[in-house]
Amino acid sequence: MVRIQEGKVAIELPEQGAATRKLEVFHNQRMALARDLLIALLRARGVRGLRVCDPLAGSGVRALRLLVEASDVVQQVLVGDSSSRAVACARRNALELGVADRMLFFEEDARVLLAREDNCDVVDIDPFGSPNPFLDAAVQALRPEGLLCVTATDTAALAGAYPRTCVRKYWARPLRGAYEHEAGLRILVRKVQLVGAQHGRALMPVMAYAREHYYRAVFSSVKLRKAAEEVALGFGFLSVLASGEVCLGRDLCGVSAGPLWVGPLGDAGELCRMVPLLEGEAREVCALLAEESFEGVLYCVHQLCKALGVPKVPRLEAVLACLRGRGVRAERSHVGPTMLRTDASFELVRSCFENLKR
Repeated sequence: MVRIQEGKVAIELPEQGAATRKLEVFHNQRMALARDLLIALLRARGVRGLRVCDPLAGSGVRALRLLVEASDVVQQVLVGDSSSRAVACARRNALELGVADRMLFFEEDARVLLAREDNCDVVDIDPFGSPNPFLDAAVQALRPEGLLCVTATDTAALAGAYPRTCVRKYWARPLRGAYEHEAGLRILVRKVQLVGAQHGRALMPVMAYAREHYYRAVFSSVKLRKAAEEVALGFGFLSVLASGEVCLGRDLCGVSAGPLWVGPLGDAGELCRMVPLLEGEAREVCALLAEESFEGVLYCVHQLCKALGVPKVPRLEAVLACLRGRGVRAERSHVGPTMLRTDASFELVRSCFENLKR
């Protein structure tokens, strides 16, 4: 057994190598950031008595951290896994931490657990691979105004390495290149929203981000048929033109990805309230997500320089300052250090690059 510290909890796990589907007690330390952000979101919202369902719990670290670090708002967590060893491990650590009385344990397929539920405040789908098999049951397990958290680790398909797989699984064409993660994340968001709409749910992104080997999105749910229909108005395409211009909207032009979600990828107000509750990398990422949660287009500085014939790549800060000086919004992006999001017209973006190359 090995002892692992994450957040405010220490848990014991069987010794294991790399995180793979074959592990009986699945634990991925690289997902700690996602757990940090979820805890901060629930604390920032301040809604008490929450009932959370974690049907793909693995080691159970998410459930344990929620009950220890967000104990003022989380009342109960349903912990499920198809592995008996994983459930036993989660139960053992829960007893040691003194939170077992607020947990229910289930050794069964995630879809079976979700199918019995219809009053969960939070459902977190964090699989190894695609979340698709669990989305339908997850949406139905939510209370009318619950939170749905979805992780996808099949980023190769979403980011365009396997375009046919993406079309088959996510009903959209991906994009390869500088904007592949932006397109892939928006494709994932749309797929989840489509499943929600089937059940009369409008699912709006509270936060959505791309990190290393996974994409993750958290949605607030509104159970109104009209609202669900209006969500579909936010579907369109991400197109990259030879000129370097990036278009995000209903028009199809240039090299395009989609259909995908073209609205904001987060709720700036909620994200801003989360920032003071975080520290380190999680705080930095959350601050970036808050800054770029507006209706803007993502640009890669390197890609623009190549398209516009600018020989020397300007500093990102200089580009941001130029755009802001013209009275438009321009922010850094969590997607990468050479990325910016802006609501400026392409003519204004091009003008700034022309000025900076002099």
